Amino acid sequence: MELFHHVYNASIDLLLSVTILYTLLGGFIGTMTGALPGLGPSASLALFIPMTFGLNPIVGMVFLCNIYQGTMYGGRITSILANIPGDNPAIVTCFEGYPMAQKGRAGPAMGISGISSFLGGMVGLTGLMFFAGPVSDFAIRFGPPEYFGLMVFALSCIGILSGKSQSKGIAMAALGLLCATVGHDFVTGTIRLTYGIVELVDGIDLIPVSLGAFAVSQVLFIMEKEMKIQFIKTKLTLSNLYPSMEELFRSKWPVVRGSLIGFLVGVLPGAGGTPATFISYAVEKKVSKRSDEFGTGMVEGLAAPESSNNSSEGGALIPLLTLGVPGSGGTAILLGGLMIWGIRPGPLLFQQNPEFIWYIIAGLLLGNLGLLILNVGFIPLFVTMLRMVQPYLLSAITVLCITGVYAYSFSFFAAWVMLLFGGIGYFARKLDYPMAPLVLGLVLGPRTEDSLRQSMMMSQGSFSIFFEGPISAALLTVGLTILLYPLFRFVFNTAKRAIKKG
Repeated sequence: MELFHHVYNASIDLLLSVTILYTLLGGFIGTMTGALPGLGPSASLALFIPMTFGLNPIVGMVFLCNIYQGTMYGGRITSILANIPGDNPAIVTCFEGYPMAQKGRAGPAMGISGISSFLGGMVGLTGLMFFAGPVSDFAIRFGPPEYFGLMVFALSCIGILSGKSQSKGIAMAALGLLCATVGHDFVTGTIRLTYGIVELVDGIDLIPVSLGAFAVSQVLFIMEKEMKIQFIKTKLTLSNLYPSMEELFRSKWPVVRGSLIGFLVGVLPGAGGTPATFISYAVEKKVSKRSDEFGTGMVEGLAAPESSNNSSEGGALIPLLTLGVPGSGGTAILLGGLMIWGIRPGPLLFQQNPEFIWYIIAGLLLGNLGLLILNVGFIPLFVTMLRMVQPYLLSAITVLCITGVYAYSFSFFAAWVMLLFGGIGYFARKLDYPMAPLVLGLVLGPRTEDSLRQSMMMSQGSFSIFFEGPISAALLTVGLTILLYPLFRFVFNTAKRAIKKG
């Protein structure tokens, strides 16, 4: 009951302050940017993080978290009405949402997805509320060897959850780790890999890299072809957004299963909402007695991934707040925001500043309720606004990127860094390389190096320190197994083919 008491008090404080306006504004911005094809959580957060400069850390973090939460809702709008996913997790929404819209059931599809998103979000935030504290208490026992094992495990998860090609995900994470070595060495003070460029002494900053990798690259990618969103012509009024009782009843267990899957997958470092939605959709298709009808507009196949997508957000915040390890590309940008305000996430945050955590959770709970109202009652408004902003989308994103990165650093060099990574991101998209691992590698790199070197100094150069403690040994074993699994599989398959030929 003490947990609910803390969240209740924080919610009252937020409702009686200007923070509630930033909560609703963040949700609105997140819904709009989430619906715009290709932007997604990472680019949306990178675009609007300059707006938080000068804000109170609590207000700024609540604002950013609700942008992040809003993008989870927004991606479904164009998925259902135009068969164009707003972001990667919304791809699965197209499978059943668009066929429902083609049958004239766009309104109920929007209603089911909005309600499922709300319920999934509440499950994820409840999990965050109950499990963040125990995880932080456990993490207090972490020393440099344990943190190095955790970093190896996190980086290995990036590879296995990077989509079609693990090697491409690992390659981008390696590039991020390489970028993290630029600048002065925190242990010896040595300047590394700056090539005489003074601006690189403090390293490559996360914000220009994020804006370039996610936003500028998307602008360049869209410029190749005209992307015009053609919405299905349908009547979207408040009265026809409500699904029938039968559809709500059929969505009950898919929402439960999807929410649990989303939360559990979201906790894994580097996972995010995309694998969660695909897994939940596959599970529903497997357990359904009407699996042959999936792809024709089944509400179960719509409710499960939508709840999973939003539930993964609460799960992804657990490693971010308790361990300082981002659980997705979006939470990597949130970590950058925390560092801008001088807040270092980790187990000590719960000991030294627990009020900050309760305000974040309360802001997300209030924002989730506001997003339910926005995304059920104001869908016609969002569709109208999306039609209006299409002609100005690319120019608006470009202006926001340039002004945002300059406002952050007051340096034209940061703008050049942004453009450089925009070009890298463009070619990465063309070659189907994921960009999130690069950002996660840049974020995790300094901590990986610091914990490794601290451990080696503690053991006077002996690697045995990593296997003396059960936590570090277990994390390293699992992480290395995941990293080396493709090699083992290749050797095994090669030997198997050789035996058959022999």
